[in-house]
Amino acid sequence: MHIAADPSVDLLIDSREENARGGRTAARALTVTGTIRRGLDEPEKNTVRAVLCRRHPDLKDFFSDPSVEVIVVKINTLQLLNGITDSYFEEV
Repeated sequence: MHIAADPSVDLLIDSREENARGGRTAARALTVTGTIRRGLDEPEKNTVRAVLCRRHPDLKDFFSDPSVEVIVVKINTLQLLNGITDSYFEEV
């Protein structure tokens, strides 16, 4: 479903590639659930793009591409998996 119809999002950040030698038991993953904040105006988007370009100059072409949309996520929950057995959950 498109985020214009359903603003709920889940973001997954993991360390599988970093921990390839340690196996799955060493992997960590953070799941962030949230909602897209609507109504970001062009000056705000341009500010975000400029900050991202400064922090990640190697991705400047990507961030400057007009087809790339800037979104802001209001975080609702965080879940951290540390290995395959330890799980931590936090409602924000």
